[in-house]
Formats: sequence, C-alpha cells, structure tokens
Amino acid sequence: MSGRKYTKVEIQDKIRDVLNCQLQVKEAYTKAKSFVNTLSEMSLTTVSLKDLVTSAKSVLNHIQCQIESMNTLVEESEMIKLTMSDIQKNTKMIEQLKFQLEDIIDKCREGKNASSKRNELLMLFHQLINERDLLCPWLQENIYERFVDEIKDMLKNADNEITKTGSIEGIAEKIPNQLARYKKMKEKAIHSKQLDLERRYIASSIEIICNEMGFASKWLSQENLFDDLIMEVKTHAYGIITFRLQLDGTIRSNSEIDKGSCCSNYIQIEDKLKSFGLDSEFKYEEDDQPIRQEKNEQPYEGEPYKIEQPLTIGAKMP
Repeated sequence: MSGRKYTKVEIQDKIRDVLNCQLQVKEAYTKAKSFVNTLSEMSLTTVSLKDLVTSAKSVLNHIQCQIESMNTLVEESEMIKLTMSDIQKNTKMIEQLKFQLEDIIDKCREGKNASSKRNELLMLFHQLINERDLLCPWLQENIYERFVDEIKDMLKNADNEITKTGSIEGIAEKIPNQLARYKKMKEKAIHSKQLDLERRYIASSIEIICNEMGFASKWLSQENLFDDLIMEVKTHAYGIITFRLQLDGTIRSNSEIDKGSCCSNYIQIEDKLKSFGLDSEFKYEEDDQPIRQEKNEQPYEGEPYKIEQPLTIGAKMP
C-alpha cells in the first residue's frame, strides 16, 4: 500500500472566510499607510490637508489594532472554534474602517486641477511602495518594479509640467489607464496570495497532526512561492511520507510505509484533518482507488515514486 497518492482538499467556508478576512486587514493597512504618507507629503504645501492627515492616522491606528486581534483568530487550533457571528463581526469592522479611509481619500481627490491629479498619482506611487512585499512575489519577474518606475517618471514629468505651465493635461489623461493596470495587477496577486494562505493553513494542519501522531516532520525550501510546499514525515518504524502541497489545494504524497500500516495512517490523517475544517480523500495516483478500501479489496501494488532532483532542506516552514 505504499506508493503515490493524492487528494484535493476542500476548506470549510468558515476557514476560508477567516483567511480572507486576514488578507483584507493587511491590504487595508498598507492602503492606509500609503495614504498617510501621501497626505503627509501633500500637507507640507497645503495647510488645509493637515486635518485629513490626522483623520487618516486615526483610521490607520484602528486597522493596526484589528490586525493584532486577527492574529489570534488565524491560529490553526482556534479557527475551527469561531462562529459565523465572530467572522461577520470582524468582516463588518474591516468594511467600516475601509469606508472611513475611502471617505478621506475622496475628499483629497476633490477638484480637477493639476494638484488633485498629481495627488492621485502620488498616492498610487506610495501604494506601490508599501504593497511591494504583499504583491511583488506573486507577479512575473520585474513587472512590479517596472511599473513603479513608470509611475515615478510620470510624477517627475507632472512636476516639470506644473512648474512650466501650471497644468498636467497630457499626463492626467494617462492616469485612469495606469490605475486600471494597477487594479488588474493587484487582483491577480491577491488571488494567488489567498490560495497560498489556504495552502499554508493546510500545511500547518498536517504538520500538527503528524506531530500528534508521534512522527517527525521537516519542511524543504522553496525556490519561489509558486513551487510546491514539500514536507518530509519520518514515521520512524513505518518509513517516510513526502507531502507536496500545490497552490490549488491538491496534496500529492509519496509513501514508503509498509502495507500493513499505510492505510490506517492515511485514514488517521484524513479524520484529523476534519477537526481543522478540511475535507480530504486520499486516492492512488495510478488507478484512482481510494485509500479507504472495502474489507475484501486487495491493496494496490505500484512502482515507488522518486523525486528526480534532490531538494535542499530549509526552514521549518518556507
């Protein structure tokens, strides 16, 4: 019963909502931080904006407190205990903070003069700087940095135009297109980030389960975030299991466990995953037979799976 197996893990909506809530908080925080930076810079030349800076900083402080409270919610052992009321309460609080922030931003955007258009471009630039760690790893190489350089050049050209003519009509026409590019880029990165959060929740759950079963586990390093998360589990007397967690939620495993122990160990893992809000059904790669076999069925005898390239051992969780 050793060999290659796989399962598509289904995450309960409650767990997915908590992870999404966590991501929204971080996104709101970077946006608030970007806007405070923008307003602080603008208020140096526009005295009337100082009150807006104070308001934005207040919203930022609220979001920081929300992040701290969310950190306790996303611990694997605590997520499953949450009620829908808990999740809805936190989601509503995030939406209120985002609404307050958007209200302040809209006030800053009032007007169609050169200054208001430049401010819009300036805020986009600060968002790109503050969201680099959140978004850049999930985009193709250099795409993010090239876009940042484009916006930086547009700001420089806008300042030159304002100095010469008091207007930035030519540059202003390009701003909506740049904002649309940014939105598309961000949506793509956030989608991948959400999938990775779910994958890492699954990975941490498996690690906890294996430790509870008395097995020793170690994570192998990733070259980039799109690579599989790989965990080697030493079952001591039974052999080694290698788990590969794909970004789409599929787990593939290669087991060296002897015939007598393989089925029971996988069934234990499946059952324990349910306590983390995760549904799975391990099957054999070659003939799609489930691990949970009927009493009189014969176990599958397949060729052992080998990893073609050696992997270097990295941190506990990459």
